[in-house]
Amino acid sequence: MTRPVRQVVVVGAEASAWLAAASLLKAMRHRQLEVTVVDGGHGVAPCGYSTLPSQRGIHALLGISEVELIRRTAATFKLASEHVGWRGEGSRFLHVHGEIGAEVSGTPFFKYLQLQAISGKPEDPAQYSVAALAARNARFARPMGDDKSLTAAFTYGYHLEESAYRDFVRAHALAMGVKRVTAAVGDVNFAEDGNIYSLRLASGEWIPGDLFLDCSGSGGVLASRLGDEREDWSAWLPCDRQLSGRAAPMADPPAVTRTLAHAAGWRWTAPLANASMTGLVYGSAFQSDDAAAEQLRGLAPGLVDMRLSRFRSGRRAARLLRGPPAGARACPARRGAPRLLGGGLARRYRSRARMVQAPSP
Repeated sequence: MTRPVRQVVVVGAEASAWLAAASLLKAMRHRQLEVTVVDGGHGVAPCGYSTLPSQRGIHALLGISEVELIRRTAATFKLASEHVGWRGEGSRFLHVHGEIGAEVSGTPFFKYLQLQAISGKPEDPAQYSVAALAARNARFARPMGDDKSLTAAFTYGYHLEESAYRDFVRAHALAMGVKRVTAAVGDVNFAEDGNIYSLRLASGEWIPGDLFLDCSGSGGVLASRLGDEREDWSAWLPCDRQLSGRAAPMADPPAVTRTLAHAAGWRWTAPLANASMTGLVYGSAFQSDDAAAEQLRGLAPGLVDMRLSRFRSGRRAARLLRGPPAGARACPARRGAPRLLGGGLARRYRSRARMVQAPSP
């Protein structure tokens, strides 16, 4: 008979590890899980995140106060993402987190936009979006009114500085009852059938578990020891580097993440309450690290806390790691993919949601 999962071990140091641990502890509280994060300081995270609105869902699950989040992390709100130069010089596209227009006598609004385009009179969809107009005018308000009101026809995400956000969610997870062990993983102990049974830390301590989650980043501290093959997407997504750092605050910044296309990839910028964040995503086959650093410093004078992240676009062929025969399988490791709009946090949020919603063994 399958033994219920009681001990969960999460390997990782970034915010995603603490969010995963806290989510399982909260969602599975009826099981009285013991959740431990093995924090070995793995990998180099970008300086910050531009999240999708789904991040608010995980915060709600964990009981995180938005007021406290903003106050303690200097985060800002995000209504949209603006992509500049992706379709050639001078092109712009504003991707808003909200509705565009409203139904006209039961007809979807996009059909009106199609009709105008076919008639040779294309219109800017953003002109029919409350979120887009607010974003372009550097204004923000939370959704209000009933579901049919224009003032409720949008949602929002956040701009988060990595270190401040990690410290905030770690403190919240520890207060919830998640345990922390500060040590690197030295070895992985496998059962006879090849399932992970326990971890040996660099300190010599052994950590057993029924379920193991690899949230250690693209290096995959656990996944890499299973010898799983990777699906390599670099032929289609050649960017494999990101330089990022903090710069001076923006003057009256809009609630927008901007991406600006360039020859070897793209640059992104996002505001914080007391600074700004910027990064350069590029392919090492087209631009050296030194040239990228020089370019980014020229675009953002006074840049501090510059970080270089290396990744490979793709995913592991075996998306689930394995746990002991008496327990459950382990969590998917993070895929390596270009960091365009905070998609890393969104993918990890979906992974946690699938695990929480999976049928009990």
